[in-house]
Amino acid sequence: MKRRVVMFDVDGVLADFLTAYRAQEQKFGMKVTFEPRWNAYWNDEVWAAIKTIPDWWIKVPAIPDMPTFLRIADLTYAHDLYFVTNRTGVDVKTQTERWLRMRGVLQPTVIISKKKGEMAAAIGADFAIDDKAGNALYTAWHSPKTKSFILDAPWNQFDHDVAGGGVTRVKTVDQFLDEVIL
Repeated sequence: MKRRVVMFDVDGVLADFLTAYRAQEQKFGMKVTFEPRWNAYWNDEVWAAIKTIPDWWIKVPAIPDMPTFLRIADLTYAHDLYFVTNRTGVDVKTQTERWLRMRGVLQPTVIISKKKGEMAAAIGADFAIDDKAGNALYTAWHSPKTKSFILDAPWNQFDHDVAGGGVTRVKTVDQFLDEVIL
């Protein structure tokens, strides 16, 4: 099997950021946000707290189950995996690495960047998965060698005919992994 370069977004793909964010809102006694769009989750008070809590990102729950994380961990033996995230706060790279190790990915390569398309091109990604439509579309455009996937979610719906091709929609991370190991 050919060695491949695989890029994963973390929040919204592997980590359930929205649940953790809502729990933080509850701690402040705020009305909990249930909006199907990312920009609804930008309360300055909540983000100020997230940026100062030294283990906030470690406590974010996972989206896939453990067997899926074990499949990801197994990929590290035959492929190069990169976990690219735009997290912010205290020691986010170390927190994210620890979070992944807690789920069986023993030596994760974590990159902190909001420039997903540029990162895909820079690392020579063959495959990339994100939950943000703009990131998936830009990756497909900026790094045409990369097969770009989007994990289906209420906040990332768009008309593929209007936005152009180049992005494959999947319902689960396992569907993405099935494509990678073909």
